[in-house]
Amino acid sequence: MKLSIITVCYNNLEGIKKTYRSLENQLTDIEWVVIDGDSKDGTKEYINDILFAKATCIVFVSEPDKGIFDAMNKGIAIASGEFVIFLNSGDTLDYSLTGIIEMLNNDHDVFIFGIKKVDESNRQVKWSGLNNGIAMLPNIPLPHQSSIIRRSVFLEIGSHDLKYQILGDHDFFCRAYVKGYRYVFHSNIILSTFYMDGVSSKLRNASRVLHELRKISLSNFGTDIDFTIRMRYRFRYIISWFPFSGAIMRSARNLVFKGH
Repeated sequence: MKLSIITVCYNNLEGIKKTYRSLENQLTDIEWVVIDGDSKDGTKEYINDILFAKATCIVFVSEPDKGIFDAMNKGIAIASGEFVIFLNSGDTLDYSLTGIIEMLNNDHDVFIFGIKKVDESNRQVKWSGLNNGIAMLPNIPLPHQSSIIRRSVFLEIGSHDLKYQILGDHDFFCRAYVKGYRYVFHSNIILSTFYMDGVSSKLRNASRVLHELRKISLSNFGTDIDFTIRMRYRFRYIISWFPFSGAIMRSARNLVFKGH
């Protein structure tokens, strides 16, 4: 098996339906690994119905977990693909899997693509972070929805560190880079749509995100993140306490931050 798509979910039936609809016509030559946190909203029944019809290409586990990165690690452990993609419940795949598989080669270990970011109001958010290539590390986290990763990298350097509750994926990307794994950027190709309703996207979590971002940078690179990045996260946290904070942040992003 060349490619496994790992989806973690918990009590998000409508989200898992959206993700499946973006995949259902492409499940011929890939594996879909669904890790559910023991949902009670009909998610398990929905996936089991799909399993009945497409049992050969879907692996389903439903049990309590310790959070998103614990669930992602479970997916890595049971996936059979040479490469893995992470699509959260609710995120959608926007590019042909046939085209993706043709791009995978032995010259690189981590493939980074472009993404669409959509906020809680269903507005597309400008995001130029990928235009900086690998230089964005360690200051700007890579969305895991934008990546295709050789599964052996996780087996060699370890999966997501559970001490990072928000940026475990960013820590992995930094560790892989520091250890010499080969990155390639295809930011002009939109791989997926990422819906910004996760914990790392919420303004009130900006202080926690900043704390983890700085800790990861010091641990992997021996330096703090840029002063301007620290100020941006502090600004986000302050804004979160204002009425209409979402509208304020959208305006600030468009005028100043250029989508970071």
